[in-house]
Amino acid sequence: MLNLSPRAWLRPTLAGAVALTLTLVGCVAPEKPEERERTVITEADNQDDEVTASTQALADRLSEALTQGGGLPEDLELTDEQWEQIRAARQARQQPEPEESEDEPDRSGEAHGPSSAKTVTDIEDEPDPLTRRELLALLRERLRESDNSTMSKALIAAAISLADPNHEIDPAILGQLSGSQRDRVELFQQLLLTLGQELAQGGDLERYDIERRLDELFRDRPLEIRTFALCRRVSGYGVYEPFESKTFLAGRDQRVIAYSELEHFRHNRLANGNYEVELEQEVVLYNESDGLAVWRHEPVRITDESRNPRRDFFVVQMITLPARISVGKYRLKVRISDQHGNSLDETTIPLEFVADASLVRSRNQ
Repeated sequence: MLNLSPRAWLRPTLAGAVALTLTLVGCVAPEKPEERERTVITEADNQDDEVTASTQALADRLSEALTQGGGLPEDLELTDEQWEQIRAARQARQQPEPEESEDEPDRSGEAHGPSSAKTVTDIEDEPDPLTRRELLALLRERLRESDNSTMSKALIAAAISLADPNHEIDPAILGQLSGSQRDRVELFQQLLLTLGQELAQGGDLERYDIERRLDELFRDRPLEIRTFALCRRVSGYGVYEPFESKTFLAGRDQRVIAYSELEHFRHNRLANGNYEVELEQEVVLYNESDGLAVWRHEPVRITDESRNPRRDFFVVQMITLPARISVGKYRLKVRISDQHGNSLDETTIPLEFVADASLVRSRNQ
């Protein structure tokens, strides 16, 4: 392979001399007008292409010699780094330029480094922002076309209505609901409005008002017995001592406390401004083998009156399981009905009666 010194391969051609000149002044080939408009040179590129004053002087001297038709000056001295720049410029100029393709892939989503050059082909004007009315209309249209259930659409529409100065829920969606469903959606909207107004004013949230609206929102939910246990001692809501085992000795009376915690009970506002909860409880013991009732406690009425609505509610009832209950397995059922809410709930726990007292002690360990 022919190996020429930098002067040897550069001297024979004017193109090589021109390449040298271009290299010294920045290694940038002349651009066509249309290319200049489409090329964005990044700040990092400009910093990499800067030339020193001495290199510029050498370039001016070489350009003048070539213009007059002479060869390279005999006393031209270049550094190794400048010769490497010349070689790189020559190789770059010898490579064919890539042809533009009409089917060039879209790289708009690709990541670019800080020094990469991007080609600006077109600049589109950003659309004018939507007005509040236009945005609300678009949101409501998209919601109507969604696959959500009717009730889900209505609740979302209630939330969207907060952006409406009139707080109007989309009539097209609201009209598909039953009367009770519509009432619940409107209560949900009022709760959101209350929360928003309290937060916007910067004051403390009125917990009582929020809880009252929550009660109204969930007023159709039926009564629920969350906890039922047989206890030795009860001191208050959630403070109780249950029996360690559900096994009892047959042939003697067993005094126990039936303890229940309730959810979704209804209040009734009285004429004096107080709040009343009224319940009825019944306890029945069933034989597990045939499902027949072997013992029943008469229903009792529980009435509670307070100045403020109760947040937590529990029921305690002292019961005595009689000595006549024979050996076997049973289920003790408690049924509680809400007199103001017209709903009830019931649950059971397993019990076992044995003849040997040692079995009771061993199962309590």
